[in-house]
Amino acid sequence: MSSMPKVSVIMATFNAEKFIRYSIQSALNQSFNDFELIVIGDGCTDNTAQVVNGFGDSRLHWYNLPENSGSQGVPNNEGINRAKGQYIAYLNHDDLWFPWHLESLVAHIESTGNDWVHASGFALYPNNKIEFISSLPTSFDFQSYFIGPTFWLHKKGLVEAAGHWPHHSHIHTALDQDLQIRFAKKGFKMTSTKDISIIKFYAVAWKILSKKTTLFPQEEYLKAIMTNAEALQLKLLKQVANLYGQETYNRYWGGFSLLESFKIMIWRPFRRFVILPSQNNILWFRKIMIWKRLRYRKQRAKQTGEDQY
Repeated sequence: MSSMPKVSVIMATFNAEKFIRYSIQSALNQSFNDFELIVIGDGCTDNTAQVVNGFGDSRLHWYNLPENSGSQGVPNNEGINRAKGQYIAYLNHDDLWFPWHLESLVAHIESTGNDWVHASGFALYPNNKIEFISSLPTSFDFQSYFIGPTFWLHKKGLVEAAGHWPHHSHIHTALDQDLQIRFAKKGFKMTSTKDISIIKFYAVAWKILSKKTTLFPQEEYLKAIMTNAEALQLKLLKQVANLYGQETYNRYWGGFSLLESFKIMIWRPFRRFVILPSQNNILWFRKIMIWKRLRYRKQRAKQTGEDQY
């Protein structure tokens, strides 16, 4: 790796000594090597530093913030300030990348001249549930269709131009959603690669952040990636295809349940055309959404041990 890498990968973390090694290893296993991985601790008090430094890889850099901020916004901004790369990528401390992830994103953004690009991938849940996170659906835009930052690659100057990552106590939506909306409003060129290169684990569903958890699904999937990544991708694609076929058949022959009908006919249009615009334009509605999000973070703080909310 050169002193000025092409990509700076930022990983925000808090007390993740039990599982962060899996995400880091999936990054170090990339076919594209011209990157640095900047791990920013959000006031970590465990042995995360020892785990990170234990890799002994010159591409890996560790910094721990003096105080816990309570979300990824402050660590991400710190990481961007320290970044030397032309492009910025993000990797959640509990997600995994396939080996071709960075290579695919860099090739796409440089061949198209876009400012921001995202990959596709799988979101895995307990009990063999799986969700496919794809490219932009028809009739949506990037102010209404949201992709987590583990999927992103963007030019370094975009965050500064859009006003940096926000603090969670000041906004009514998720931090990444807020920033993505601002990217779109700025008129940046945004697109997707359509390449499948991520396995995402929702921390709440897996109870990954709980102090009581000792078994982590990432270990099994990382072993499969290191052994034969293409075979794992094909296996997950088959699962997605089978689930899609079952759902399509059930809906065609069995019809929609009352709940599904409500979501399709009433809730989804109401959310897209009423709630989302109201969040941005109506002050009292924005305050309610901020209150709800802060309440959620306080509840999660009891599970993770994070301090400031």
